[in-house]
Amino acid sequence: MSLFDNECGCNKKKRASKCDGCICDQLRKLRPGTKVDAIVSGETEDTDNLIFSCLDEETCCATFIQDYGNRDVVILDCRQIQGIRIHD
Repeated sequence: MSLFDNECGCNKKKRASKCDGCICDQLRKLRPGTKVDAIVSGETEDTDNLIFSCLDEETCCATFIQDYGNRDVVILDCRQIQGIRIHD
């Protein structure tokens, strides 16, 4: 099983979403496996070295894998992310 399979609990169904805003829209378009850094509301430092996994349209939870060797799972509300940096 891959980290980017549909097994992460993310709902891929297309319908009206309560997950609105620029970042939620960008995450909908992002390909699983894309490396990003995130600026999270209320945090003083960026959340960096993230690998995007999926966005759950029902809960607005964006799932990432943090790439510091131990592959921690990071789940963020896309409505609380103020910005993202997409790596090549």
